[in-house]
Order: sequence, then structure tokens, then C-alpha cells
Amino acid sequence: MVAGLSVVGSLAWNLGVLLRPGPIDHQVLDNVPNPLGVPAELGPVFEILTPIGALLAILAIALAAGSLLLRYRRGDGVVRAQIRWFAVIAAVLVVSLALTMV
Repeated sequence: MVAGLSVVGSLAWNLGVLLRPGPIDHQVLDNVPNPLGVPAELGPVFEILTPIGALLAILAIALAAGSLLLRYRRGDGVVRAQIRWFAVIAAVLVVSLALTMV
């Protein structure tokens, strides 16, 4: 269920960005029209796909984290140690990504 939710979320987000009508939103490609953009009449449909996809992806991440927490609570010593290693690596990743944004 969580994997399907993440696939649907990322697909919706990517389609919303890829098929958005109008100019490409990029610093270098200023005022270049999107060659894959849909007609302007369908623009609102694809404008709403991006936030829906992001919301579904965030929901999938939260459900995956909850599943991992539940597995940690129900697991034996070996499973708990493995999940602790995973948590350490995930924390390093989050901190390094936060530092790149500063």
C-alpha cells in the first residue's frame, strides 16, 4: 500500500511538472515555452497535480516511518539493532541535506 501510494504520488507530481502549460520555470531558460505543455484549457488540472503528488509522497513517507517504528517495537534485538543503524544513516542524510540548503 505504501509503495503504491509513493508511486502514484511521484507520478502525479512528475506529470504535473512535465505537462504544465506556459513557460518553463527555470533561471536559465527564461521565457521558453514548455514544449510538452498541455493546452491552456487543461492547465488547472495539471497545476493541481503537483501539490497532490507532493501530499501523497509525504503521506507515504509518514506511513513508511510509522511502519518502521512499529517493526522496531515488535522486533527482537537483532532487528532493533538493524533499524538503529538505518536511523543513524537516515539522520546523517537529513543533516547533510539540510546543510546543503544553507
